[in-house]
This record gives sequence, C-alpha cells and structure tokens, in this order.
Amino acid sequence: MTEKEYLLYKPLGADFALLKGNKADEYGNLTANGSSKSTNLINALAGKTVIAEVDEIVAPGKIDPSDVLVPGILVDYIVQGRKSEEVRAYYTQLWNDLGWLAEEGQA
Repeated sequence: MTEKEYLLYKPLGADFALLKGNKADEYGNLTANGSSKSTNLINALAGKTVIAEVDEIVAPGKIDPSDVLVPGILVDYIVQGRKSEEVRAYYTQLWNDLGWLAEEGQA
C-alpha cells in the first residue's frame, strides 16, 4: 500500500455574513437575483450572525418554496433596503450633482 499525501481545507467561517436579496418573508426565507444567487447560501452557512438586506419584506407564504435560496433558519436579521432602481436613481442624481458623470456624447 502506498502512502498518499492529502490537503485538508478548513471550512470557511465568519463572525458576520451580509446577504443581499430581493425578497424575504417575515421568517427570513430569502430569494435573490443575479450573482447573489450563487453566494448567499454559502455565506449564510459560514456566518455566526447573518444579516440580510432585501428590497421587499412579504408575509409568510408569499414566496414560492422553490424560489427560496436561503432558508429562514439561517437568517438572524432582515433589513429593508432600497430597491435597485431607487439606488441607481440616487447615485445617478448624486454623481450628476457632483459633476462626475460625463455629458452625453463625451467619454
């Protein structure tokens, strides 16, 4: 029998995990769009305290179970944030006011 050498990777761990989702119910069940879909569950499992910022908080039962990416048992806190359209409008206005956006036709 030949000896084999193996690498052992310790699991990822964090004191806090900050998640971004588009919807959560009052129990913390979380849905997401875009790149958050691939990382939210991994981060939720790694964090001791999990905080989810969502665009919308809905009543229990309003999220289809097949759409839940992070089960509520993993989420400690839910924070209602701004919708992506509101964030985009806010920063567009701010950057316009500061003169950071190039005028149309200029690069």
